[in-house]
Amino acid sequence: MNYKVVKPFPFSVDGITCVGLKIGDERNDFGDMADGLIAEGYIDAAEVVSAKPDPEPVVAPVAVTEPAPAVKKATPKQSRKR
Repeated sequence: MNYKVVKPFPFSVDGITCVGLKIGDERNDFGDMADGLIAEGYIDAAEVVSAKPDPEPVVAPVAVTEPAPAVKKATPKQSRKR
């Protein structure tokens, strides 16, 4: 789910690299922190804009004329005597 930043704040996905988020930024990687950030008023759920779905491509059926080649079964060889 996408979220929109309402208040600017520093954010770190990996706990090392800090990114300064600005008002209006949209992200989807808040994970389990999303509920707390929404409760504190830092982010809000972004509106989902539905795009027109792509039409399904038309695929002509392909006729198989040749039978599949026969598969040889492996036969175990006798172990070498020592």
